[in-house]
Amino acid sequence: MGFEFDPYSYSAAENPFPDYKILRDEHPCYWSENGQAWCLSRYDDIVFAGKNWEIFSSAKGNSLNDSPQRAGRTVGTCDPPKHDHLRSLINMAFMRKNLGALIEPVREATRVRLSPLLTTGK
Repeated sequence: MGFEFDPYSYSAAENPFPDYKILRDEHPCYWSENGQAWCLSRYDDIVFAGKNWEIFSSAKGNSLNDSPQRAGRTVGTCDPPKHDHLRSLINMAFMRKNLGALIEPVREATRVRLSPLLTTGK
């Protein structure tokens, strides 16, 4: 019997590294029947897949247990142009000028919550 990789198995969860070595050395692009997913195990292949969304789409999810309600609806589970639009919205929210107004309220909330601990010495 040949090699079988089950990402849901107890042995894979406990110590996946022997399986990872076999995948890298002998099965760099492996179909996992139990996971119902392709497993890429070599760095260059993973980088290539990450840069080529036309071939390796995330629209149906990007993890073994992806929820159908999430797949295709979040920045991590959609492809351009939707991905690019969502990412630009997220980037704008985290620009320094947009976060500046939050600094003092966060500091004050931190002081309020920590002050009881500081006065009791705990």
